[in-house]
Amino acid sequence: MKHHILVGSLSVLPFLALSTQSMAQSDEFTVKLGGRLHIEYTAADLDNLDVTLDASEVRRARLKASGNVNSETKYKFELNHTSGGGIDLEDGYIQYTLPGSFVSGAKWKVKLGHFKTQNSFEEDASSNTNHLIERAAFTDAFDLNRRVGVELEATGDNYLFEVGAFTNNANSDAGLSEGNAFSARGVFNPIKTDKNIVHLGASWRYRDVGGLEDDGEEALLRFRQRPFTHVTGDRITETDRFAQSDNFYGFELAAIHDKKLWAYGEYAILDANGGLADDGTIFDDASFDAFSAEIGYIFGGQQGYKNGKLTRTKVDRALGEGGWGAFSIAARYDTLDLSEAPAGFNGALNGGTLDTFAVGANWWMSNYTRLAISYFNLDAENGSSESGQGIVTRLQLDF
Repeated sequence: MKHHILVGSLSVLPFLALSTQSMAQSDEFTVKLGGRLHIEYTAADLDNLDVTLDASEVRRARLKASGNVNSETKYKFELNHTSGGGIDLEDGYIQYTLPGSFVSGAKWKVKLGHFKTQNSFEEDASSNTNHLIERAAFTDAFDLNRRVGVELEATGDNYLFEVGAFTNNANSDAGLSEGNAFSARGVFNPIKTDKNIVHLGASWRYRDVGGLEDDGEEALLRFRQRPFTHVTGDRITETDRFAQSDNFYGFELAAIHDKKLWAYGEYAILDANGGLADDGTIFDDASFDAFSAEIGYIFGGQQGYKNGKLTRTKVDRALGEGGWGAFSIAARYDTLDLSEAPAGFNGALNGGTLDTFAVGANWWMSNYTRLAISYFNLDAENGSSESGQGIVTRLQLDF
């Protein structure tokens, strides 16, 4: 199933190129090719593993085609060459803008395809945009990912509302069903001027496993996270598979001043409903929570914001065009608590806590090129390591 989806997605690119030639006389159909390349290096020490990380990887190598079918319909298809050597479908959707409006001043859109569920201020921002190389721990631990689904979105001058229904992630292994998911997110800007923006947001997601693994056993949910860097497969905090379904609740507060200074915080709760183990054991329910807060400033550029999320950093004067580009600094603290998880099948994995402090610096040579470095220091309980620190660097090109 996964390979069929990817092959079909790959075939879209030449089709779009041919369509561009055959419809050259049309003023409405457009094709824009683009992509991103993120090359990362990590040097870190994790104490209990007795491991010194010294490794690099091509974190992301994406190619995309996007554009307009007509004045009401746009599309985006993006493929990623993963660090494991495979090809995954990232965004792949068609979006239609409904004529007229049901609420005065609102613009209504319907999106169909493969895209993220509507959750989290930080997760919703592009990896090209975030000022720290890794997102807060809860975004991975609570599996805020892409799925195949349909979404209805309403936007106005100072608000956004999205609701969606989803099935699997398109890149899931053929033998594993990820079940169904439903999500919603609302954003309100009580202040939105050229000088200041205040962002208030909340989101929800429900999901269930709804399927079987290759061996015929029920596929239960687990929750885990790496120690800030992606180059290691180790999860510094992890639960065993124990949940049949869960509910995620997220709360967002952000402010941007003069397109230079930004600060935001998120609080997340996940209520997991225990499932049935292979041996007939019924696992207990568990409730997890997480918090993150970030502050940052940009010199020689502007921090963008649109439709409830941070957008591309705009450089005032690019390197080689009369300037030195832009520089940004950021600091974040985040904490993740999985300690209420029940013991797993072997009684060994029962979650833990993870506290991470990170600071980052970025040199944006142009709107599409940057060098980034992030330093992290972490403490954990009940995890594979109790502490660790290191740096992660990135060379980023996007077009």
